[in-house]
Amino acid sequence: MGTAPQLAILIVGSLLWGSPTVALCQDDATRALVDSLASEEFKERTQAQMALSRWSLEQPDLSQDWLFHEFEATKDPEVRHRLREVMKEVVVVEHQKDGPGYVGISMMDVEVMVPGDKGPEACAGVSISRVQADTPASRAGLLAGDVVVSVDKQRWINTSAMTGFQEMIMKHKPGDVVELGILRGGELKKVKVTLAARPMGLPEVGKGPAIQFQGIQGLQGLQGIPGIRLNLMQMGDEEFKALEEKQKADEKKAKEDCFEAWLKERRAGNGKP
Repeated sequence: MGTAPQLAILIVGSLLWGSPTVALCQDDATRALVDSLASEEFKERTQAQMALSRWSLEQPDLSQDWLFHEFEATKDPEVRHRLREVMKEVVVVEHQKDGPGYVGISMMDVEVMVPGDKGPEACAGVSISRVQADTPASRAGLLAGDVVVSVDKQRWINTSAMTGFQEMIMKHKPGDVVELGILRGGELKKVKVTLAARPMGLPEVGKGPAIQFQGIQGLQGLQGIPGIRLNLMQMGDEEFKALEEKQKADEKKAKEDCFEAWLKERRAGNGKP
């Protein structure tokens, strides 16, 4: 009979071993992590929080109840703060799982001529003016200057391609894979993108800034493409930076509001104000 696989857990410079079925549940290992949140060493507190976060995200249903109990029970302000951050991360991630998909690009409407069986034909498209770092777009290899002309082989007729693109993407869920038709250097390419959760706090489609476009950098990839016509409003560097900062602040507030609503509901269910 073989032995059960073992799982090593790093806790404040030491290793704890246990079977996957019991490691990091409501046992001594998890308790050690929570105790380490009160360590006098900043590095140990940070490592313990990271390990607790990883465990919590792997089993959110179990961890939310347990973290809430620990959070309400402790009086140590440092431990409360770190438990709250872990708990908030889990709550937000779970909330976003049922939300719309997200690619991670800044874009603008364009009209391009794309290759066809009967020769070049006019097509509405979405020009990528910027690719956000560490997003589905960057991981899929999308570039500034690429023009999206289809999503899952569907194109846009008699509508804004940018609005149509957003609506198509937002019909999908995080983790879904979509195939984008990309015009790059005059050639059509197919790129598969695995969508992520849409950042919280972003404006609804059609209600935010019409265009997110920085200088002329995003146009470099469009040079040399015949028959292209742009419909854009240039946004200066300072305006773009201010927009990014506002979006970060809006996302942070939205996450906090989401968590506070969850916490209020959980406390009400436990008979606490």
